[in-house]
Amino acid sequence: MYGSLKEEALESDRFINFRVIDSRTNKERLGFLVSLGLGAVSGSLSAVITYPVDVIRRRMQIQSLHLNTMSDKTVRQHMRYILKHEGMSGFYRGLSIELMKVVPMVGTMFGTYEFLRMQLELS
Repeated sequence: MYGSLKEEALESDRFINFRVIDSRTNKERLGFLVSLGLGAVSGSLSAVITYPVDVIRRRMQIQSLHLNTMSDKTVRQHMRYILKHEGMSGFYRGLSIELMKVVPMVGTMFGTYEFLRMQLELS
């Protein structure tokens, strides 16, 4: 996700103001804050896409604690149960808390990654 967003930002004229010229290599690159932002966006998109699977995984992990409602159910049965009793929003229960964790973590990770690539002259 991050790689695709970075390519788009480097190639598209819409993002021309977000590029800087590296003084050592004279190549265009993205600034540190832009890398942070793209990392945060890519982390958010990834979390939104994969979160329903995480909800089912977590429910299956704790199903033995709730023997009367969810014991020994398969993935498909969990999906049906969530849709029937909670609707589509049940698949995204707790997403806001997940995003509060993911956005700064992934943003910082990719910002640091790009900074270290530049410092180590790996770009």
